[in-house]
Amino acid sequence: MAQDPPRWEHAPQSDHRAIYEARALSPQIQAVVERGLNTYENMLSELMVVNQHLGRSIDKANLLAEEAVISSSAKTTFLANMSHELRTPMNSIIGFVELLMDSPL
Repeated sequence: MAQDPPRWEHAPQSDHRAIYEARALSPQIQAVVERGLNTYENMLSELMVVNQHLGRSIDKANLLAEEAVISSSAKTTFLANMSHELRTPMNSIIGFVELLMDSPL
């Protein structure tokens, strides 16, 4: 019955030299190497998941920043228009009051 190759045979190319050297080692040492590679693979998997979450968080933060800029611009425009809309009639009222105060009523 053919035996499946150890998982560490599929390690990245840069690790091959160490892997080939480990093949000559005792089964106990090979087991330690296998556990280390499993840990490495698990950590790499977790890192990829965290990076995906970070990418989504960055995208969301950028979207919220754009919305904040748009909101700020809308607020500025609103306040400028309201200021104009309030000042114009108020100046008219003040002008008429001054005219009335100068008149003999």
